[in-house]
Amino acid sequence: MSLEEQIVEWGTSRPPWQRAVLRQVAMGNVLSNEYYDQLVETLGEGKKVAEVHFTLDQLPQVNAGDPPVRLVSISHPDHVNAICSDRPLTFEANGLTLIYGDNASGKSGYARLLKRIARARHQEEVLTDVFRDSALAKPTAALTVRVGDQEMPLTWPESNPPELKRMLFYDEVCGRLYIDMEADFPYRPSALFVMDDLINACGAIRSRIDAKLEENSKLAKPLPVVDEEVKDAEAGKYVAQISATSSLEVLDAILKKLDAPQ
Repeated sequence: MSLEEQIVEWGTSRPPWQRAVLRQVAMGNVLSNEYYDQLVETLGEGKKVAEVHFTLDQLPQVNAGDPPVRLVSISHPDHVNAICSDRPLTFEANGLTLIYGDNASGKSGYARLLKRIARARHQEEVLTDVFRDSALAKPTAALTVRVGDQEMPLTWPESNPPELKRMLFYDEVCGRLYIDMEADFPYRPSALFVMDDLINACGAIRSRIDAKLEENSKLAKPLPVVDEEVKDAEAGKYVAQISATSSLEVLDAILKKLDAPQ
C-alpha cells in the first residue's frame, strides 16, 4: 500500500471536520482565519459538518509513465489582486521563462496565483483588488495546460484537475520553510504535507475553542448559596447540584409544587 493510500485510509477514521480539512489542504486551498472561525462556530453549536470525500483524487500522485504536465499560459485574470492585462502570460516549453517588470506590475500577484494552481510548500490566498472590487468579487483566471500531447483550456478555480498538482512551484518563502522545518530524515515524502497542515489546523481550532471557553467562564455567574434551612428540601438539593446537564423538566415540576396552594 502506498503512502497516499495509507493517508486516505487513515482519514476515513477521522471526524468529518478533519476529513474536510484534509481535502481542502490536499487540493491546495488556503485555510483562512474565516474558515477556522466558521468551523469552530459549527462545532460549538453542535451542528453536523457536511460530509466530504477525501480520496486519492485529491492527493498529487506521480506514477511511472505518467505524461508530463506543463502550464502553457494564464490569461484573463479577473479580480486577481490589481492585475489587469489583455495579453496572456505564456511559458516556454523548454528552458527558462523570465518575467520582469516594475514594482506593482503584477509579478507577485501571478506568483500567488501560481502557488494555488500548482503545488507549493507555502500557500498564499489570492486576494482581490481592495480599491476596486466588492466583498463578493471572486478571483478567476483562464489557463491553458498541456498534459502529454493534449492541450486543454481550464477556468481556475472551478476547474482543478489533480494533474495540476504534479506541477511544482518554488520561491524564496518555500525555501525558508524547508530550511526552518525540523526533520530527522534527509528525505520526507511530499504527501505528508497534508498531515502537517492538519496538525496546524487542529492547533488553530483548539486555540479558538480555548478562547471561547475562557470567554464563557468570565461570563458565567456563580451559583447561589443554598440556605441551611432549605438545603435538604427538594428545591435546595436541585440548586446545590445544578449543572449543564440538569433537567428543566425537574425544575418545572419543583416550581409547580412550590406554587401550588398549601
